[in-house]
Amino acid sequence: MISVEQIKQYGIGCINNAPNPLIESLIRLYTDKIEEYCNTKFVPAKHVFKTDYAKQVAFKHTPILEVESVTYKNTLLYENNDYYVYDNFVEFDIETTVTKKAVEITYIFGYEETPASVIHALLELIRLHIDYNNYSSVVTGENIGTDYSYTKILTNMSCFVLKVTANSSPLC
Repeated sequence: MISVEQIKQYGIGCINNAPNPLIESLIRLYTDKIEEYCNTKFVPAKHVFKTDYAKQVAFKHTPILEVESVTYKNTLLYENNDYYVYDNFVEFDIETTVTKKAVEITYIFGYEETPASVIHALLELIRLHIDYNNYSSVVTGENIGTDYSYTKILTNMSCFVLKVTANSSPLC
């Protein structure tokens, strides 16, 4: 997503003073967290999946950059003839019955260029991680009945909600 050299160009003191191996590990850590949260990659990535045949099949990851191939029962299908690609799904124009795991779709998803807002979030997470010890903080949490709980960190900078759960499932 971004290199140590690129991050240091932003001129954030605590990041510029940190050792490069620490910054590299934080880039990997928070890039993975951001991509998991957003359910995408911020660099182009290939994905192959087999699925049941249906008139429309949704992509597991978006945004779609390119559909490399679509096969039905190991037979190559042709775009704009046998199927049509939309933003987040493929629509088939073939007559057949629903068949288990008969469709294989190979596609490239992600971003050609990482959005500025994502880089900003990554920088902020890395800065907070490195600079966290400079702030006094209190960790607090509360259970509300049996359905909801939250954990937050109060610092003299601001309040960060770390985790909100409902019936043990993340809400965000």
